[in-house]
Amino acid sequence: MGERKRISADMHDDLGSDLSKIALLSEVLKINAGKNGFGEQLNSIAESAQDALLRIEEIIWSLNPKNDDLKNLIAYMRQKIAEQFENTTIVCMINMPDEIPQCIISGEQRRNIFLVVNEACHNIVKHARATQVSISFSCNNNWFKIIISDNGRHCP
Repeated sequence: MGERKRISADMHDDLGSDLSKIALLSEVLKINAGKNGFGEQLNSIAESAQDALLRIEEIIWSLNPKNDDLKNLIAYMRQKIAEQFENTTIVCMINMPDEIPQCIISGEQRRNIFLVVNEACHNIVKHARATQVSISFSCNNNWFKIIISDNGRHCP
């Protein structure tokens, strides 16, 4: 448990700050050098740095032992789902259980569950041509269930 916390802190402090610096510098360069024909390359650097920061944030979250419970998993997924749909025309409804039982979930389990939900939402945004999505979390009888449905096109 202590090793996970140390790795999480190291990644946040070292790698996270370096990637933040790259993202910031590339944004400044993009503004200043856009007239010189480097805008597309700088935009690519900025996007890559931002994507790397997001992935690092997810890894840090999964490594941090204070997040090893169902409540934290649901809260994190709710936040990330909302972020994925916020700049789209898709209406996203997230249904939460009235009560979330105390349940320990390992970092690996949390990360795997998050990655599946994240990929499903990504595919809805990119491919489904949906206008609405509904995501329901439910907990009962020692089961945790996630239902994701949309009104998009059906793919064979």
